[in-house]
Amino acid sequence: MAIQRFAGMTLSSHRPDSTARVLTELLGYTEGAADTDGRWFHAPGDGTGDQLYLFNEAAAGQPGYGTVHHIAFRVSDRSALLEMLERVQATRLPSSGEVDRFYFKSVYFREPGGMLFEIATDDPGFAVDEPAESLGEALKLTDAHEPMRAAIEAQLPVLQIFAQSGNPGPCPSKD
Repeated sequence: MAIQRFAGMTLSSHRPDSTARVLTELLGYTEGAADTDGRWFHAPGDGTGDQLYLFNEAAAGQPGYGTVHHIAFRVSDRSALLEMLERVQATRLPSSGEVDRFYFKSVYFREPGGMLFEIATDDPGFAVDEPAESLGEALKLTDAHEPMRAAIEAQLPVLQIFAQSGNPGPCPSKD
């Protein structure tokens, strides 16, 4: 069992009309139904449930517990990412340029309503450094983080292992 996808998101923007333009003109969403509190936007493509709800009014938020740092949107590969980067740059929105995250490549930009949006590639994917059959069985770190392995591992919580039946198995010790 695993989370496969999110059905949608609810966004609060202090400039909802500007955010709506980014969603439709830059990211290709289609505006749908509206109610007194906000409006729905539907993702481009096959319509498999990717939708956003944008509130009509919201005060500018502050980072902290219970908030979301950024929202990620996916593209298939680097070519599609670079195409999106050109589109972001054409809007003159502040952006990161291309960022290599080892398992994927990204572009971050701040939309006029204050939210940080990320566009990330599907490739190369999490099987770039281990076989897909054993994903998640060992802690994998990028070359940049490998020297910090001992400190990272020391801070990780102990997790329960679930057998295929879904019943908790033995909890491995930290030793």
